[in-house]
Amino acid sequence: MTNGDSPNARLYALHERIAAAAKASGTPLKLVGGMAIELRSAPVPEGLTRKFGDLDYIARRRDRRAVEDLFEVAGFVRDPASAQSAHRRQVWEPPEGGDHVDVFLGAFEMCHTLQLEDRLDGPHPALPAADLLLTKLQIVELNDKDLTDLVRLLSTHVLGDSDADGVIALPYLTGLLGSDWGLFTTVTDNLSLLVSDQDLAATPQGADAAAVAQALLEAAEAAPKSSAFRMRARLGRRKQWYRLPEELLEDGA
Repeated sequence: MTNGDSPNARLYALHERIAAAAKASGTPLKLVGGMAIELRSAPVPEGLTRKFGDLDYIARRRDRRAVEDLFEVAGFVRDPASAQSAHRRQVWEPPEGGDHVDVFLGAFEMCHTLQLEDRLDGPHPALPAADLLLTKLQIVELNDKDLTDLVRLLSTHVLGDSDADGVIALPYLTGLLGSDWGLFTTVTDNLSLLVSDQDLAATPQGADAAAVAQALLEAAEAAPKSSAFRMRARLGRRKQWYRLPEELLEDGA
């Protein structure tokens, strides 16, 4: 899947090496992050390409040792700073240096925690579009690259009932959001931002993305809510419902 015309051709080549090693070892490993969204959104709409900073993967928690063996055999060097959190997240550098690879084990932990143990099946090298969407919508403080990724995903996908190519699984998303008030609040805040962004609405891709965001927002608000959701909702925004990146670092994540 190397894209020779991409500004990220080197990282595509690195991904292919890692994917081949994972396949040879029988270790499920799925892309997350910018490359995953680019692959899910291909062909990427004009004006929405961007440079990736690194490679990010999700693996099963029980495959921790297999992941370590995979990268060590391939000559990668572990970042010593990630040793403390190796049961949750590992950081590796290829033998030639210059890049780094993040591997999240079992869950994607940032502002919110997304449990992904059961989302690693299927032939596509990336996580399903619904999960990739959540990894962006769960960010409390979106930056420009996050917005670009959201527009790429939302403008190239439709809402549906499955994880098929080109589809965002709506029942899966509303089920997660209806059971977690904190995640629901951050996600719907970001969807509202996308819907109201006049600069986005001025471009065809932005307008398409805003339309899907509006439909997802309405579905999330209308979906059934769990008792845990309703209990947390009583406290509302009086108590912080998310983590910031610096808090994760302090916790050793």
